[in-house]
Amino acid sequence: MPVAKLTKRAVDAIGPDACPVIMYDADLKGFGLRATRRGAKSWFVEYRPGARGRTVAKRRMVLGSVGTLTPDEARTAAREILAAASLGDDPAASRSRARTIPSFREFAERYLAEEATAKLKPRTIANYRIYLRKHAAPVIGSTKLDTVTPADIA
Repeated sequence: MPVAKLTKRAVDAIGPDACPVIMYDADLKGFGLRATRRGAKSWFVEYRPGARGRTVAKRRMVLGSVGTLTPDEARTAAREILAAASLGDDPAASRSRARTIPSFREFAERYLAEEATAKLKPRTIANYRIYLRKHAAPVIGSTKLDTVTPADIA
């Protein structure tokens, strides 16, 4: 695997004829750049989660594309991820878990479809649907459930 100082000039020098290629940064271990044949270039960071060393497989986490992040911004983000991984956290697993958390709207619809139909009368369910669609969904409908606070509900 090629190792070089990942700068804007080095990234621009990678042409489509050299692809696919993975380059690692000479300064920050685990930080790199991946270029595909179609010309897409993205920053990534590799780390081993937890404190068990080589007994754990490496995880590769994409930080963003070259067009959205400069090399310095990507390097800073990689440092933060590597620091979290060295403290025992698994940033890729945390990101995956955050994506699976439903929004308030999804949870409310699921509640009305699964739980409420078995326990409530049809007119009560109809009223709840109206309340949710008219009042709650426009304000906090797209908010993830783990970030909804009592103040949001009030």
